[in-house]
Amino acid sequence: MLPREFNYLEDMLEAATLAQGFIEGIDWETFEQDLMCQATVMHQFTIIGEATRRISPETQATISKIFWRQIIGMRNRLTYEYDDLDIQVIWDTVQIALPGLVNTLGPNLCLDLILWRGKIGC
Repeated sequence: MLPREFNYLEDMLEAATLAQGFIEGIDWETFEQDLMCQATVMHQFTIIGEATRRISPETQATISKIFWRQIIGMRNRLTYEYDDLDIQVIWDTVQIALPGLVNTLGPNLCLDLILWRGKIGC
C-alpha cells in the first residue's frame, strides 16, 4: 500500500462516519424534507467516492469486502447525474451500506496504520 493511500482510506472512513452521524436520530421523512442534510450527506459520498478512485487496484484487491466499483459509481452519479438522483437511494445507502464500510475499514485501517507508522489510539 502506498503511504498516501492510508490518507485516502482515512478520508473514506471519516466521511462515512460523518454521513452516518448526520442522519443519526432522524427518520426518512425528516431527511426527505431537509435539503441541507441531504447536501451534507451527498458531499460525504462524493469524498468517499473520490478517495476510492485514488486508491490503486492492488490496494483495493487487499480489502475485498468493499464494493469499490459501486462506490465510484455513486460518486459519478452525484457528480455527473446530479439532476437525476433518487434521494431514497442516498438514504438507503447510508442506512445499509455505510455501516459495512465503516466496519470493514475501521479495523483494517487501524491495524495497517499501527504496523505502518506506529499510530496508536484507533
